[in-house]
Amino acid sequence: MAQRGDPKLEYIIDAVCKKVHETFPRHGIQKLCLRPEICPSNIIDIVMDPKPWSTYKLEVKKGDVNRCHWNCVDLFQEYPRGEVQICVGFYAFRPELLGRIHTWLVHKDGHIIETIRRADIYVGSLLSLEQCDMFVKESEKTRP
Repeated sequence: MAQRGDPKLEYIIDAVCKKVHETFPRHGIQKLCLRPEICPSNIIDIVMDPKPWSTYKLEVKKGDVNRCHWNCVDLFQEYPRGEVQICVGFYAFRPELLGRIHTWLVHKDGHIIETIRRADIYVGSLLSLEQCDMFVKESEKTRP
């Protein structure tokens, strides 16, 4: 996770802002709300190659509010290896379509497992199992 004061943070935020106007409107997200203190280190990859995710068959497994990263870390570890993967990106609600940084799980059959509340639009990058393991390890360092 990028932290305030991190020299790479300005570069990350600039890259995100530049790509928002080029990429995200195609997926329905008009603006982004970034909280630098919770930006994952792969935020540039998310913006450079975003994928829209279908909300068809979306499943909600309630977790703690404003703790999507840690909710997903906990839930990821509960499933058998390979059953779910972590997806990091943005979600948005109608009508404002403000993309907020978010983490959710994707089941091996392709449906989203949400831990906060169902959104209208999901755009992000699916992490490989190795990246999921790194995400879990890094998230544990910043867990409140």
